[in-house]
Amino acid sequence: MAFHPDITRRDDVSLALDAANSAVRIASRQLTGNAGTVEIPNADGTSTIMGVGAGGSGIAPWVGDTTAPGKPLGISAESHNGAVWVSWDGTLDGGIPADFDHVRFTAVDGSKTVDMGQLTAAGKVTAAELKAGDTVTITAVAYDDAHAADGSSTPNASVASDPVTVVVQSAADAAQVRQAQDNAQSALDKAGQASDTATAAKTTADGKNKIFSAASEPAHMGLVPGDLWFQLDSSSHVTGIQTWNGSRFVDYLVVANEILVAGSVGTTQIANGAITTDLLTSNAVTAIKIAAQTITGDKLNVGSVASAIMTSNLFKTSGTSDFTIINDSGVTVYKNGTPYSHMGSDTTYGLQAWDPNRSAMVDVSSQIFGTNYAYETTDLESPTFSVTNVGANWSPWGNAAAPSMKINSPTGRFIFIWDARYIGALHDDVMGSWINLNISESSSGEPWVWSSGDVHANFQNISGAYGGAGFSQNSPGFTMVSLTPNKDYWLFFSHRSLHYRFTGQAKFRASGHCNQRTLIALPA
Repeated sequence: MAFHPDITRRDDVSLALDAANSAVRIASRQLTGNAGTVEIPNADGTSTIMGVGAGGSGIAPWVGDTTAPGKPLGISAESHNGAVWVSWDGTLDGGIPADFDHVRFTAVDGSKTVDMGQLTAAGKVTAAELKAGDTVTITAVAYDDAHAADGSSTPNASVASDPVTVVVQSAADAAQVRQAQDNAQSALDKAGQASDTATAAKTTADGKNKIFSAASEPAHMGLVPGDLWFQLDSSSHVTGIQTWNGSRFVDYLVVANEILVAGSVGTTQIANGAITTDLLTSNAVTAIKIAAQTITGDKLNVGSVASAIMTSNLFKTSGTSDFTIINDSGVTVYKNGTPYSHMGSDTTYGLQAWDPNRSAMVDVSSQIFGTNYAYETTDLESPTFSVTNVGANWSPWGNAAAPSMKINSPTGRFIFIWDARYIGALHDDVMGSWINLNISESSSGEPWVWSSGDVHANFQNISGAYGGAGFSQNSPGFTMVSLTPNKDYWLFFSHRSLHYRFTGQAKFRASGHCNQRTLIALPA
């Protein structure tokens, strides 16, 4: 009988093996390949690359970005206990760009440079390896998240921030601490409270409480509330006192109306340098001098304070409805709980007062000091043009090369008085001149947000063979304008002239002139 492997009956094991082999062959044909690289253009001219071309991360944003972020603003520094703390308010010059990554801070102490770390948002960094007493300079540099086309990081760095300096303040003076320890040890020795053995214990006179002098914490077995542990260092000096409260040792607090040193009753009540503690509680402390930077508290209640220099974030008088506040922004006077006047750096021009008509604080310094006056004698020419036809021909408008004045009003209202003219003899062809006063939001000129319209400046007759009656007219302009409050604007003069060409006269090149301009701007 013939045997055919595909149609001949086979046992169950062989069939299972054949099925498995077929599955492996089919699966091996389902091969995968590299998906390639995709580059997506961004609206700002950069691109985002995804795929193998972006390197190990698979995504490379901001490819081709060469614009550095603005320098960091809002940097401040302070020092406490041997460390320097630097704060950043989270702002950059020009704002935070979309590709911003981080700001890195550096401290320079002479020839020593310390990397203080980085921030991705407002916050603080610190460094503790700086020398006490030295003046440290702090700078910060902002970086973006730009990448090269191969996916590698190529961040753009801003210019360094304005430097901030701070003096490194020391922690507790080691010599003073040692002297206080020696004085305390001497007092204990004289009182008979010191022990030659660190682990020795003594029973007090009443037989109820014990005193331990040891470097390590005594065993808790047999302790009763009130037992004392004098903590010793490696030189057997007392560094602290703790008392047993029934479950654990806690700091031993001494509260007294008066502490007397033996043999010193009278002028001296506490020996110099004999107390070093984080907490002192007393009904009264009398001192001729308290060292600078040694009082820290939420509240100081005294009848009067005499000081050459007093530093605080906030000063407030005691009134409840009528009072005065002094802070970093300035001085604010309140009447019936409402700000009545304010002088400070947070205002546009430095001085504000309460306006009962608008129920709001308004700037008054610009109305007191804000009158602007400009007088120019430089020659302002209309652009030169060709007079080709018999009759009157207007020159184009010509604008002053630089703004006559920059103005700003808290109300947005101005009163303008202006005049422009030509001093001297006009050219024979000039019949007259017109001027315009124009206001722009840009220091470079047009477009105008307001224009005065034409104002006659000069007229004259055509001299020589053409005859005619001559006259002159100077017409100052006067008007009130309402613009946006607290916004900077620039004033420009514009000028054009009227020229005349008679029959038989050859065509000529002409331009008008204005060589005297006066402007007064009054915030209203």
